[in-house]
Amino acid sequence: SLTSIHKDGGVVNLTLTSPKTRNCLSLEMMETLIENLNNTVKDSEVRSIVLRGEGKVFSSGHNLKEMTADTGCEFHKKIFDTCTTLMMLVEQLPVPVISVVNGVAAAAGCQLVASSDIVVATPQSRFSTPGA
Repeated sequence: SLTSIHKDGGVVNLTLTSPKTRNCLSLEMMETLIENLNNTVKDSEVRSIVLRGEGKVFSSGHNLKEMTADTGCEFHKKIFDTCTTLMMLVEQLPVPVISVVNGVAAAAGCQLVASSDIVVATPQSRFSTPGA
């Protein structure tokens, strides 16, 4: 599974669990996160959502291996549309979203953090938008 969910009282911990890919936001990962978030807020006991990344990287951003000439423009558009849906969902959820970053949050991973209501960073946290 690309994510794990653990509920502790009213707090849902949603962890990206793909450290081998640096928790990249592949299309499948973004679709999984959207599904997880939508399902989580259906629970009236949930008071907040904490996003984390397993391993040394919160998220390295999009999976560039998916974005090749072979996959085509329509697939690239689907990736970006799904990313927009994810970021807007995080911003519009009825409960606060807290991103805990203990490592790198790059590109779309940094965008996910920026879409959160609160960010908890450590001295090891690094944020970058290399495409900017």
